[in-house]
Amino acid sequence: MVLASGKPLEIIGLTEFTVNVNGLIIPIYARVARYVTHDLILGTDFLRENGVIIDYNLGLVSLNEDLVRVPLQTEFKQRNLFTNVEAVCLPADAEALINVRCPRYFEGKTVLLEPVPSLQFSVCAAARSLGRCINGKTVCRVFNPNPFSVVLRKGMRLASIQTTDVIASCSPYKEAKPCKQTPRRILNKQSDAQLETFGEDYGFTINSPFAHHNLFSRMHMGVRNDPSLGPVFSDSFSSTKN
Repeated sequence: MVLASGKPLEIIGLTEFTVNVNGLIIPIYARVARYVTHDLILGTDFLRENGVIIDYNLGLVSLNEDLVRVPLQTEFKQRNLFTNVEAVCLPADAEALINVRCPRYFEGKTVLLEPVPSLQFSVCAAARSLGRCINGKTVCRVFNPNPFSVVLRKGMRLASIQTTDVIASCSPYKEAKPCKQTPRRILNKQSDAQLETFGEDYGFTINSPFAHHNLFSRMHMGVRNDPSLGPVFSDSFSSTKN
């Protein structure tokens, strides 16, 4: 047996047991593997023999001609989750590396921290990252997308645990070098006369800062010549001009 990454799965034994699916007792003959995160992985042979139908639209799994139904997804078990070590206040639009507690089963191992879909962005967002479990702890990168501060309480579930066997390849991150910004230059400069001719030919109305110069001048002269405004306005305007 091999994993999705192509690595061989270490089999250490065989076993027989039964599972209870909503009251339906099903006998199972299975292989026992080392370092598997999930308690039980059901293969296509089980699905075929028990007439399993997976309905992604309704989020249900039915067995034996719809004899029993179970939810397609359930909450992660506590032993497969990283939980917050202590209460942390995270400011708005900020991210931080937070100490999280991991099960002793992963002690001394490098694991993959995965966001929990049902928890992601409900209060905060956890980044997918690699961490090494030492003394039952590791670190998790958390981001607060809210415009206000949030408190991550002690024992809060932040991420799920995956072994590194699910990783097909991994390469170090290389920060891109900043591009040199060169000053912009005009490739084909046109004269004002050429631009005016182009605008007239195509009927463009160009908003020039001098387009209303003549109109403003006429209004200015009309205001100064209006006797109803009095000499005060005329003097103040003249002093501003000087």
